[in-house]
Amino acid sequence: MGTLPCLCRDIGSYFFTDPSARSPDEALSFIGFKRFSRHGPTRPILAPYLLNFSYMNPSNPAPTPQTLGDEIQAYVAERQRELLASGDASRDGRRFSWCGEILDFLTEGLGERLAAKGITFTSVFPGPLRLMDEDQQPNGQHVRRFWTVALHRGCPIAKICTLFFHRHDQVKLPQTPRVIAYGLNHHEQEDRR
Repeated sequence: MGTLPCLCRDIGSYFFTDPSARSPDEALSFIGFKRFSRHGPTRPILAPYLLNFSYMNPSNPAPTPQTLGDEIQAYVAERQRELLASGDASRDGRRFSWCGEILDFLTEGLGERLAAKGITFTSVFPGPLRLMDEDQQPNGQHVRRFWTVALHRGCPIAKICTLFFHRHDQVKLPQTPRVIAYGLNHHEQEDRR
């Protein structure tokens, strides 16, 4: 969309102009203002590009945290089905040398799929690796929590937590990662699953 329009003042009335316009006539032609007479007032006609904002289009509502979490979980499960039963290689022959490569495989392509729907993340999904977000269970399994915030057309809509179950003594994942989407008011300290 380029640069955002600027709000300017012209003879007591406000109108939108293109900040890159070079002359007042170019600005008026850009915003679609019409003058009815040489001395008459200007009448604003909303430029068509301003009608393309998603918040003005009710047919493209932002997903809820629940629907977004379900969609991401379904994508991860779909990618999980592309792994061989051994869990250390994919059906197309890609081999993994450690569990983190499997997580990368399971989330590969998710960002592009969601970007087509206007969904992006503050950190590349599933989020940054923070050692404080890993718990070791008595059976030798580790649970790591990755956090990121989902944005719909640039507006935050959900906090996404991905629980990554793995062991340090094997490549295969003991279970599929679990994706949970929370509302924006959720505090990370509240969730210690």
